[in-house]
Amino acid sequence: MPQSIHHLERFPHFLKRVIALNQVYNPDDESHALLGLSGPEWEAAARGDSPATKIAARSRKVLHAIHDHFPRGAALTEQAAYLVRAFSGLRPFQEANHRTGWDYTAEVISHGGSQLLATTDEGRALGNDLWDDLRGELSVDRLTAKDEAFARVHEWLRTRIA
Repeated sequence: MPQSIHHLERFPHFLKRVIALNQVYNPDDESHALLGLSGPEWEAAARGDSPATKIAARSRKVLHAIHDHFPRGAALTEQAAYLVRAFSGLRPFQEANHRTGWDYTAEVISHGGSQLLATTDEGRALGNDLWDDLRGELSVDRLTAKDEAFARVHEWLRTRIA
């Protein structure tokens, strides 16, 4: 059985990594620059009223929730299922959430010392199917629920992580 990872990287590192992954698929998203700010710069930018600022503020709130609710100590397959479901269902970015989530999940699996026995295309297809199923149904307060979508992703990953 694959091991779990104790916790995700600290939030600032997590934020930078997922922004970088999302920029690959959505390079024209204006909110990336704002979303990547920290400390006083973020506080000043977050008070803005532009559409990009509102998108960045919502994205940051969702990404904080994904990070904060990560199931520390759970089996790696559960941790991976959580991440795929969270990114696909909560859609923290304007575009490419399932691809960003899959790529980050693959990094977590590798970091946990395990091997992913699925192609990138297979994983992204799973995320895309999940995105279609969860459209508008997943909320932050249901983030840790082990619902049908979680069970489906968990079972899919259970046979593909070694």
